[in-house]
Amino acid sequence: MSLINRISEISKDPTLRKWFVHKIFNPTDKGMTSKKGTPPYLEVLLLDNDWKNIPVNVMLPQCSPLESLEDASTFNLRLASDHFDICFESFKDENFFSKYSGMIINKPDAEDREAFFRLSFILHSIEKNNGYSNIEKKIVLDWAKTKINTRDSHYSYTIAERISNIGIFLSRSQLLSSLELENKNTLLKKILEDVEHLINNLEYFGEDLTSNHLGNNGRGILWASLILRNDFLLKIGKKILRKEFDRIVQNEGIIREGSSHYQKLICRNYLEACWILSSTNDESKNDFFQMSEKLLKGSSFLTLQGRDPLVGDISPDFSPEWFMGIVNKEVHTGWVSHFDFQLPHSDQQFEGFSKMDDFIRIDEYDFSILVHMNKGGMPNLPGHSHCDSSSPVIVFRGEELLIDLGRKNYKPESNDYITSTFHNMLKIDSQEQEVSPRGIFGKKFRKKVTSGGTVLKSNGKRKIEIKNFRSKGVNVLFEIKLTKDSIALVYELQPFKKNKKTALVELPLYLANENFSVNNSEGEMFKIEEHVRSVRYGQESKCFKYFFQKEVILPTKLSFEISKIGN
Repeated sequence: MSLINRISEISKDPTLRKWFVHKIFNPTDKGMTSKKGTPPYLEVLLLDNDWKNIPVNVMLPQCSPLESLEDASTFNLRLASDHFDICFESFKDENFFSKYSGMIINKPDAEDREAFFRLSFILHSIEKNNGYSNIEKKIVLDWAKTKINTRDSHYSYTIAERISNIGIFLSRSQLLSSLELENKNTLLKKILEDVEHLINNLEYFGEDLTSNHLGNNGRGILWASLILRNDFLLKIGKKILRKEFDRIVQNEGIIREGSSHYQKLICRNYLEACWILSSTNDESKNDFFQMSEKLLKGSSFLTLQGRDPLVGDISPDFSPEWFMGIVNKEVHTGWVSHFDFQLPHSDQQFEGFSKMDDFIRIDEYDFSILVHMNKGGMPNLPGHSHCDSSSPVIVFRGEELLIDLGRKNYKPESNDYITSTFHNMLKIDSQEQEVSPRGIFGKKFRKKVTSGGTVLKSNGKRKIEIKNFRSKGVNVLFEIKLTKDSIALVYELQPFKKNKKTALVELPLYLANENFSVNNSEGEMFKIEEHVRSVRYGQESKCFKYFFQKEVILPTKLSFEISKIGN
């Protein structure tokens, strides 16, 4: 096979592509590794090996009162993105995992497989039924008794999620107090084995590549410390969450990974830490309340008119609605239904133009708009952001108008959903505005490829300057103009290189509201096509894609008006 063909094959495989790009651009980058390791701040703490014991008597604090229900004849299991439902007709036998794991392991979406072993469906079940039955109890005990040796079940993030979900279930149900000694010891021993495996496989990949997963590892360890009444685990969990906060969260409270859904998910991690530390009367609880308040401010900023605009990736474990009670005091379902302690709340009110870290927000007339503006052209933390720098998302009178399509699933064929093609983004000469943030990219490569954007003030008007197109010889000034019933997206294109005379301009706009349409400044109609929007969890709904493509002479100004039909 020729070298060109080999490179072509590598480019089709996301993992090989990341490795190849890393080898070319960052052969000697410090802190760059694909192997798991131990964060430097834990090395001294982890020298203590005298911690592996099973408590004799365990009484957990109660999250929120929960009653035991009569046994149900069927049980609806919901897994991840596709509403993967299984109805279990009978639980006379307790071999849950051996009976159904084969069916799950063959699913092509990795997140579907991992969700099965995270046991998050137990929380969905007890919230839906406002109580638990012997079905959930048998599932937890069967997990403790079954030897499962698949990568999906031993993935560090999965272990942390599983321990946390079991911890919430045990705290709500107070099941440990009623279990016979043998079953109790079996369950606690399995949790001890899980947390030991987690500590030995923390998701630390060096200072450049470590994402929010390490923080979530800390959350799982903190829950294990509560279940096992283990002071050593308490120290480890607190240390990770405290240290990783600075890596995960920017100065004003927005997470670095550019996802509105993961903003609330990470906020949940720290709120749960607040509850655990308050329950054990730990002296560091006030520090964690301050961290949670900062994340709550960011969560409020990314919530538009009571809606989650779904910028960036969407968590497969829990829907966006699951976390809405974190920012809306009127919502008592989802995550908040499991806890009865006083949450810190953010009562921020937004009006006009406001900015928080790398997001811009506009609230005028009946419109609320979010623009993700990656300062460096791409997130400075690998994870769940998409190629969406300068992509506006708009809510009008509580209804979505201009939308982010979301992530369809975690199968390889859906990787296109993170590209700028599937966002409301200007493209110059068919170039992606920014490289994929998911690769093994060091600081030198990021600097070389793209330089991000800034917010400017010009004659009292706020504009966004997009510098990402410099490699194609074009700078862009982007401005949003509002009237009572319409929005204009205005782009000024300036040549950066003297020999740059023309440019091919493309702009896809995805509208979810049929009462609005799009026109451009030259009176040309967009190509209109119906498009399936995927927001995971099976909520596939129709939206309309308006597409503009034209060769323009530089410099030029293009205006695209989104307005009510019939105005």
